[in-house]
This record gives sequence, C-alpha cells and structure tokens, in this order.
Amino acid sequence: MIEIYTLGGYNEVGKNMTLVRVDGESVIMDMGLHLESYINFTESREDITQTNTKTLIKRNIVPDFSKISQFTGEVKAIIPTHAHLDHLGAVPFLAKNFDAPVVCTPFTVEVLKTLINDDEIEFKNPIKTLNINSNLKLTPNLSIEFINSTHSTPQTVMVALHTKYGVILYANDFKFDKFPTFGIKTNTDALREFGKRHNVLCLIVDSTYANAERKTPSESVAREMLMDVMLGTDTKGKCIIATTFSSHIARLKSIVEFGKKMNRKIVFMGRSLSKYVRAAENINLINFSKDVTIMRYSNQIKRELKRIEKDKDKYLLVVTGHQGEPGSTLSKIASGEYPFRLSPEDFIIFSCTTIPTAINQENRAILEEKLHRHKVRIFKDIHVSGHASREDLRDLINLVEPNHIIPAHGDIKMRSGLFQLADEMGYETERFVHLVSNGGRVVLR
Repeated sequence: MIEIYTLGGYNEVGKNMTLVRVDGESVIMDMGLHLESYINFTESREDITQTNTKTLIKRNIVPDFSKISQFTGEVKAIIPTHAHLDHLGAVPFLAKNFDAPVVCTPFTVEVLKTLINDDEIEFKNPIKTLNINSNLKLTPNLSIEFINSTHSTPQTVMVALHTKYGVILYANDFKFDKFPTFGIKTNTDALREFGKRHNVLCLIVDSTYANAERKTPSESVAREMLMDVMLGTDTKGKCIIATTFSSHIARLKSIVEFGKKMNRKIVFMGRSLSKYVRAAENINLINFSKDVTIMRYSNQIKRELKRIEKDKDKYLLVVTGHQGEPGSTLSKIASGEYPFRLSPEDFIIFSCTTIPTAINQENRAILEEKLHRHKVRIFKDIHVSGHASREDLRDLINLVEPNHIIPAHGDIKMRSGLFQLADEMGYETERFVHLVSNGGRVVLR
C-alpha cells in the first residue's frame, strides 16, 4: 500500500513537506519554513534556536507533522529538493525527530551546513550528498533518483521514488528552461523515459503558476532585461543598487558580469547573500570573490556604506531587501538607518517579483514609498520566475503520463488551476486528481 501525507505547502506557498509511505517504509520530501512567519519571529528578537518544536508549529513556522508521529521511526530519508528555505529551512529544527539521513545535492548540502553552523544548532542526523541525475538505494524495496531541474537556485531536482508498484515523482519546484544562463537544462530525456518505461503512479507537483496561461520564460530573458537596464541606460554619476533573491546564483552572476562591464566596484551586502554565495563557492560552482567584496554583518555594512557614499557612482551595490523585509540592507538605506544618502535619479533595480502574500506586498509597498521620497529611479520586475506555468505543467504531464496527480505548493486557487488543467487533459479528476490540504492523506493502492 502507498500512502501520501500532505504535511505542508498544500494551503500556502511555502512550508513544504510531504511523506510517502510504502508498505511500512517512509520517505520525507522537503522540510521547509513558512518564510513570513519565520521572518516575523526572528525579527521579534526571539532566539529561534532555543524555541521548542511545539511553539514553532503553533507559530506556523514549520510544518505540523503530528499526523505522521506514529511513523517517525520508519522514515528512511529526508530529501530537500533544493536550497530554498521554504523547502530546506525546517530541517535544522525538525530532522532530529526522525532517525534518518538528510539526502540532497552538493549545493543544498552546503547551504544546510551553513544554516546549522551559523545558528550553532546541534545536528545529529547524517547528511548525505547525491549528485544530480544520480540514484541511491535506500532499502531493498525503495530507491531514489535525482532528476536535474532548472529553477531559480542551483542543483534543484525532481525526486523519483522507485517502488515495486511504480514511481512516485515529486516535482517541487521546476521549470523547463531550454536556455539557462547557469547550470544545465531540465533532464527531459529522463522524464520521457519514465513516461515510456515506468509506471508513474503519482505526480506531486508545483502549482504556483498553474493559472498562468503561458510557458515560463527562460532565465536568458531576465539576463537580457538586466543588460537593457544596466548597460542600456545612462548611469553616469549615479549610484546603482540592485536586489534579487540571495539564492539566485545565476541572476547574481549576470549582475556581476554587467557590473564589471560598467567598470564599477561590486559590493554584496547582507547575511543571506553571504550565506548562499559562500555555499556556491565552497563547491566551486562560482568564484565571485575575485570580483566582489562581500559584507555580511550590520556594523561592516555601515562602515562600508559611509566610505562608499563619497564615490558612490563608482560602485554597484547588490543588497538584500527585494521583498521589502524591514531588517534588510535596502530597507535600512531607504529609512536612513544606514549612513548612506540616496540622491535623485539614483538607480534601484528590483530583479525579482513580489512573492504574492499579504505581508510581502505590504512590506514592498512601504519600502517603495520610502524610496520614492528620495526621488530615485525604480526598475521593477526585472525578472522571470523559477516556477512552471500552465503550459510547462501540461508538458510535464504529457512526458511522464502519471496515473494520479496531487497539486502542491500553493493555495487552493493555485492548486485548483492544476486540477482544471488535468480535467482539460482528460483526467477523471474525481478519482485521479487529489486536492488535499495540509494534514491530508491520499491512498494509492
């Protein structure tokens, strides 16, 4: 019998966690944070490392795994699919409840180790590295396969759980990018083989943009947009500040390349930027250090900004704060908390979109209002998503031909979009497409 327990990410974007149970053996896919709740908690100056699990669950920071408490001893692996905190960030706090190794790609391993070490968390679970497009036998009856996927952070994978009944394919998050600017394309050959040779019992899949009737554009499109702003406008005498997702190494690479073409000194500012860049450099994915100065802590940033202000038109600042987070570097610059004066027509580049949650939208609105008071030039949405849209989802379903589909990674409106797509594609939705909330259970056999 195969049971799937939907523990997090089925009512919201974030806090992803799913348990797949096969004949008394279990595997956990993802173990993520609810980022807004996490940010609110940590900004209240409470020490999250000293907070017990019950409180973290009650405060909506980590998934509620009480529905699987009777299975904790049978978990064979915890598998974060990539390094985003809404898929990985709860591992330091919850993994201790399971006597199982954490298995992930080299970049995800490095980010996890950084999270653990930075917060000085005692972590006893073994951490195992599995490369993209590789296999690992967990037990005589279960094995996993990491299928490379393009996303907005390196070494993201879809996880194929091979069982004697067939394959459970877990695809949170992905896109089909034929022209990536960093890393390799999604392994569509492997996915096509699943459709031909394997019985894909169930596809658990990202629904964030299931209602967007398009194909998600390539990262090369975002690179062209950045180039147009950074090299195609008159920046002489102006300060340039760019902000993007700290984990988006491909985007940071493009920003650095254009900054060098502008003959500007490049400075990264913020803890999360330092964290992800350090992880990428540790496994030789990139080498920013020869071109970039990285400032991590607030006192360092204050000193550097005070020095830079005298010649700010000679610099490109890459800072945290793309979602308007109150404690971020950009928010502190805009509010005057940091000693750096913005001048009219200085450049602020948001190489991102606002994640569609109420708190993010509110924080960004507050930040932009503060920036407008300085009369700066704001360039928004210089970005393409890392999430599949409706037509990418259609392509994936056609490739792997799953028997069952479980829409994940989104609220009911997002997941309903995938339900409607499956109906359009001929699925008998009442039997084979499962709209399940957090705490739900689907039995396949």
